[in-house]
Amino acid sequence: MFVFSLEMKNHNEVQHAQIGRKWLVPEFKNMEDLKQQAESVMKRNLEEKARLSEQSDQKDWWPEFLAEIRAGRERTRGGVTAS
Repeated sequence: MFVFSLEMKNHNEVQHAQIGRKWLVPEFKNMEDLKQQAESVMKRNLEEKARLSEQSDQKDWWPEFLAEIRAGRERTRGGVTAS
């Protein structure tokens, strides 16, 4: 199963590359222009990701959120929990 999974992953990567060449390259002057545009977009994306990550301490918020929801549910049920 693991080998099959790797083969499918490789197949998908090849297929995505073929789709990119078929649909993206004609939208640009040539492959080099496409690569330059992709690098520019990736650079802006990484810069924005870094900027946004500074706006939060990036802590795992889910456990606290879930505890608040459960506490609210218990209050509305008068402390009775579902069985």
